Order: sequence, then C-alpha cells, then structure tokens
Amino acid sequence: MVCNATLLRASAWSALRSWGTKLTTVIIFILLARILSPSEIGAISILAAIILLIQTAVEAVFSEYIVKSPDLGADEVNSIFWSQAVLGFVAALVIGFSAMFWAPFVVQSPDATLMVQALAITIAISSIGRVPDALMRARLQFRKIALRSIATTVAGGAVGLWLAFAGYGLWSLVAKQVVESVTECLMNYAASGWRPGRPSLSTNAPALSYGLPLAGSYALTILSGRIDFFVIGLALGPHALGLYAFALRIYQVVYELFVGVLTQISLPILAQVRNDPQALSLLHIKLVRIVSLLSSPTFCLLALSAAGAIPLLVGDAWRASIPVLQLMCIAGPVAAVTTFNASVLLAAGRSGTHLQFTGLGLAFGVLAFTAAAPFGLLALALAFVARYFLLAVFSSYAAASAGGTSGGNMLQAGGPPFLLALGGAALGFWVQQIWPMNDPVSAGMTSVAAALAVMGGLGFALYRKDLFTMVAAIRRKSVRGF
Repeated sequence: MVCNATLLRASAWSALRSWGTKLTTVIIFILLARILSPSEIGAISILAAIILLIQTAVEAVFSEYIVKSPDLGADEVNSIFWSQAVLGFVAALVIGFSAMFWAPFVVQSPDATLMVQALAITIAISSIGRVPDALMRARLQFRKIALRSIATTVAGGAVGLWLAFAGYGLWSLVAKQVVESVTECLMNYAASGWRPGRPSLSTNAPALSYGLPLAGSYALTILSGRIDFFVIGLALGPHALGLYAFALRIYQVVYELFVGVLTQISLPILAQVRNDPQALSLLHIKLVRIVSLLSSPTFCLLALSAAGAIPLLVGDAWRASIPVLQLMCIAGPVAAVTTFNASVLLAAGRSGTHLQFTGLGLAFGVLAFTAAAPFGLLALALAFVARYFLLAVFSSYAAASAGGTSGGNMLQAGGPPFLLALGGAALGFWVQQIWPMNDPVSAGMTSVAAALAVMGGLGFALYRKDLFTMVAAIRRKSVRGF
C-alpha cells in the first residue's frame, strides 16, 4: 500500500515540475499571441497536432511497459531501448521526407516544410530518451524528473523568448521545442544514471503486446483531443480555429498546473498496488477527492477572470475567445475527477479496454463537433463539454470493473466541490452583471473575490478535518524534507 507520505512527496515534486514547465510555456504562448494573429495561431495548431499525434504514439509502443513492470531485467530494458530508438528514427525520417508533399497545405508559409522537418527531429531525439525517463517514473524518482524538467524548460524557454522578441514568430516556437527535446534527452541520462548496452531486439514480445494497444490508445486520445481542430479548420477557417485554439490552450495549461500534478504520478503509484484490489480502490478514491478539491474552484476562478484577463494580456483581437473558454471551464472538474480512470486501467494491464473507450471518445467527438460546427464557436464549446460528461460515464464504469472505485463513490467524493464551485461562479457572474461594463478588470477581480469568499467559507466548513490532517502531514514532512 502506498502511504500518504509517498503520495505527498511525489505530488510535491510533480507539482514543482508541472508548474515550472507550464508557467514558462504560458508566458511564451502569451507573447506569441501578442505578435501573431488568430489566423496564424490556427494554422500552426493543426501542424502541432499532427506532430504530437505521431510522437505520442511512437513513444508509447515500447517504453511505457517499463513503468507498468518496474521489475524488468537489464537485458529486457536494453532491448526496449533499441526498439524504441529505431522506431523513433524511422518515424522521423518518414515525416521529414513526406513533409514537402503535405506541409505547405497545412501551414500557409514558405517555411512550412522546413518547420515540419525541424519538428520531426524531436521525435527521434525524444525516442532515445524515453527509457531512462520511464525508469525514473517506475522508481517514483519524481525529484529527479522535476529538476530535469525545470532545466529543460529554462533552456527551451530562453531560446524561444529570445527568438520571439527578435521577431522570428513561429520559428521561435519550433526552436523552443527542438532545444527542449535535446536538453530533456541529455538530462534523462544524467539523472537516471542508466546507459544502453549492445544493440538487441530479442525480448520485446511482452512490451509490444502491451505497448501497441497503448500506443493506439494514446494516438486516439490525441486525435480525440484534436479532432475539433480539424473540424473547425475545415468548416470555419483558420481565424476561428485560432480563437478556439487560444481558449483551449489556456484551459489546458490551467488543467496541467492544478490537475496534471497528480495525473503524472498516478500510473506508477497505482501500479505499485495493482495486485491489491482494495488498496487500488482506496488509492483511486483518494486521488479523486484531492483533485476535485483542486480543480473545481480553479476552473470557477478561471471562468470569472477570463473577461478581464484576456484583453489585458493579449489584446482585443482575442476577445471572441472569452465565452469559449468560460464554457470549457464547465468540463474541467469532470475531466479532472475521471482522469485517473485511465491510470487504473493501465495499472491493471487493461490497455485494450483503455483503447476501446478512447475510440468511443473519438467517435463521439467527430459526431459532436461536426454537428456543432455550422452553429459557430459557442456550439463547438458546448460539444467539448458534452463529450467530457459522456466519457466520464463510460470510463468510470470501465475503471470500476478493473478494480478502481465505483462511479457512485467518485460522485460522492467529487460532487460537493463541484457544487460549491457552481455556487461561487453563479455569484461571481452576478457581480459582473451589476458592475459597470467599462471596467471589466475591476469587475473580474471583484467577482473572483466574491466567489472565493463563498467557496472558502463553505469549503472550510465541509472539509475542516481533511485540511487539518493535510497541514499536519506537511509539517511532519517539512522537518525531514522531501
């Protein structure tokens, strides 16, 4: 059984990693949004989605088996490394050589082919560094992962910001990703201490049988998460896609800052208790309870602050993305409390089941976004929310059948914070309606303060005992250090 101290320590280092990288990312994204138009952001969003789709699938084929099975022998790990490296290089070569045929149609830029070829390099480099990264995650070495991620972000962010200020536009984002890939790969080896042995491809059958469905699942997850980009780009054009992509990027950054912390550590921690159904269920509900308390008020405050913050940070050109982001925030808490369902399935070795409900999400996404596209951006945002609510039902049922907690227990743990957030949001939007509309920043700050007062007061009354327990645990750990 994973103790509270282990969960707290892993969460702390995972938080440091997530917050450091995401804050740097959002700063660069905001700076680029001030320089580039919504149409340019929309065009590059499709290209980035294609590269991410391929890279995520390639990385999952072999190396994720190490996280699921942390007791692998040295020969097995070495064989996985060489298989992963070969696959990554082949994928990079295919993308690089084919870019001249499709890249100019995706990105309306004379440098489109070169951009794709530069990004293809990151797939090969990332594949080389996947095994040492997987070993550190399997060993729960989140301190090393956090320090590596911070170093990677600083290196890539420095290059990206310098090029952005120098006027290189989209190339600043391309260069940032290349520098981050190289730095992360080098830091993985430095932090893990692992080195590959002689080339060997002999013992990969178990890894392949686990990794192929997982790679398909990850690819479908990315495609499901980006199918809206392709539908909007085709139906409404790059300008509308840029506005939608901006709102989604802000949503995702906030999600990763406050939810991704626990998501990153959930699979290796749940894998430690995969053979104990009772321990697996108890740990699952503990994660759901924590993430609900974090996500519900966070997305409430994001929705309330959007009207004043977006024009202030990136200008009036992006004002149309405000209601899109506010609607997306409804899905945030639902996505948060069900995010561990996938980790429960993978920890139990049911990657095939994970692939099935990911495919279901893709199918529903295609139908929902295609039906909503003719009605504009707000209808697409509502389709985004509806998809998460539907997937929550199916994924919760699948996780419960794999040993996770039941859907009723998840609702009991995640429902009260969500209702508190809805109450705070209702009060906050009412404050915005009665505040003079010529001062949206002051109205946003006042509505946030009102929502915080409501959620803080009621939340303290409901979760006073849990808060005192957490504070006591943090004090004990602060004496010994993480």
